Amino acid sequence: MTKMGKADFVPTLPRERILAATIDLIEQVGPNKLTTRSIAVAAGVNVAAINYYFRSKDALLEAALASSWDHAAGHLRDYISTEPWDPRVALSGIAEFLFEGGLRFPVVMKANFFDGEGRVRAHIATAIAALSHELEDRLASVLKRPVDIQLRIRVSVFLSALLFPPLASTSLPLFDDEVGRVEYVHVLVDDLLASLGVVEGGTTV
Repeated sequence: MTKMGKADFVPTLPRERILAATIDLIEQVGPNKLTTRSIAVAAGVNVAAINYYFRSKDALLEAALASSWDHAAGHLRDYISTEPWDPRVALSGIAEFLFEGGLRFPVVMKANFFDGEGRVRAHIATAIAALSHELEDRLASVLKRPVDIQLRIRVSVFLSALLFPPLASTSLPLFDDEVGRVEYVHVLVDDLLASLGVVEGGTTV
């Protein structure tokens, strides 16, 4: 998965190791089967340390999910804020990060998006809306026009096409190999830019 501007975080402190171990175990067994003992073993700490830092398993789960999304959001902000801004490079990076990350870690992604009752988590809804608005603003600056309904719709379609397959556990043969996944991302980026009249180098037609 393409990353930009940040090295992957390597946990060293006990609290960081606990959070990282929790995320790993969520992907392996799901959030409902987590135990404080299994987390402690994976993190190389004792159960008392988990209780000290997080007080409860539920609080730890929420902190771990928030931490994983904050980490992802940092990468996404890099793609959006880098200067000079090339829309094709930035959109390709965002698309690869969200799509490949979602397919590699579908359980964590679903746990981030939905609570135990299947409801969309408020912080994720807010974060995706913010990402959409930032992309709209960036593209509007390239197009030198205000953000309008057409731009909003096209950005929404772009993000939905990236998030839906991992969240819906879509197992189309296209996604089984890297070539198909890369082409899928390229088509999404090309279609979005073409629909907005953006060509290579960020110029418009």
